[in-house]
Amino acid sequence: MPSDISIEKKQYYANPQNHFWTLIYSVLGGGIPPSAYEGRIAFLLSKGVALWDVLEYCERKGSSDASITKVRPNDFSSLLASYPSIRFAFFNGKKAQEILSMKVALPEGIELRSLPSSSAANAGTPMREKLEKWMAIRAALDTK
Repeated sequence: MPSDISIEKKQYYANPQNHFWTLIYSVLGGGIPPSAYEGRIAFLLSKGVALWDVLEYCERKGSSDASITKVRPNDFSSLLASYPSIRFAFFNGKKAQEILSMKVALPEGIELRSLPSSSAANAGTPMREKLEKWMAIRAALDTK
């Protein structure tokens, strides 16, 4: 689920301390992310990348994934039926993939991969190491 700041701004990864936009722009060769959110989303779409929450609903105190309870996943069956070319799902951290794997039956042929969280709370993983692992997104797009 998005952080409290992202929910308030109605933007994915709106917390300026989160490294998501820096990582994804580095992976996809986009340089420095623009400040306008609409430009960031347009960039992802131009690269064939979708961005969606695993959960439609949950209860959580604060922004920590560790406090997530009462989960209801998004409708991945409809998403995949509408976009049958989807072959990879990358997760920003392990929790999202764990929840999806427990709650949603996906069709054969969808490869799931957890990436190191882009959250500033994941300070134990150096940015260089995060970027190296996030490059799997570029490799997946190159195989299309």
